[in-house]
Amino acid sequence: MRLLDRFARSLSQAEQLARTLEQKVADRERTLAENYERIGLLQREHALAAERQRIMQDLHDGVGSQLLSALAMVERGVAEPHEVSAMLRECLDDMRLAIDTLTPDTADLVGALGNLRYRLSPRLEALGLASRWDVATLPDHLPVNPHDSLQLLRVVQEALANVIKHARATEVTVSARVEPVGLVLAVCDNGRGFDSRSASAGRGLHNMRRRAQAARASLSLTSAPGRTDVRLVRPFEPGAS
Repeated sequence: MRLLDRFARSLSQAEQLARTLEQKVADRERTLAENYERIGLLQREHALAAERQRIMQDLHDGVGSQLLSALAMVERGVAEPHEVSAMLRECLDDMRLAIDTLTPDTADLVGALGNLRYRLSPRLEALGLASRWDVATLPDHLPVNPHDSLQLLRVVQEALANVIKHARATEVTVSARVEPVGLVLAVCDNGRGFDSRSASAGRGLHNMRRRAQAARASLSLTSAPGRTDVRLVRPFEPGAS
């Protein structure tokens, strides 16, 4: 009988220890989960701050420099109204791109590209440029962050601006598709082509290459009378989906 009592007490103590251990494990799991959540929040805040800083730098380098150039031209009295209007329009377009890549509803590249099409198609048509946007096969989401999306869209925007200003084209096609190499963006027109060795073309191509590099993309350009192709390839990160 005494042996049974001792066994019962030992069993009760073991059960109590098991419950205590279980509670401590649960408390530790809860603490770890809270710590993990705090670390995740800090990482998201840090990423957001870094993204905000990059966008501000982009706006300073892009919109800020354009506004300063326009102001300098006006102050020197060498600016024609249409030149100032074009520069201010480019500033507005650049700001809208930045907003599109940061707005939750259109932060994805697909949504921002749709907004770019919505804004530019009427302008192209008003200039007698038939535009075709081949983007229907894109997935709903692309693994491209807002900063890279902004740089890619700026290249597309600048390529279209060059078509408007210089190409004397009647048709332009913007395409975007996913290939094994990654995201492929292209702007093609049927204009007169250009010599990439010219000063103005060299500056524009340098800007486009700089922006493509900032988005970790490669840029290729071919031009001849009757056709100019601008092609961007942005590889996806391993494991991105």
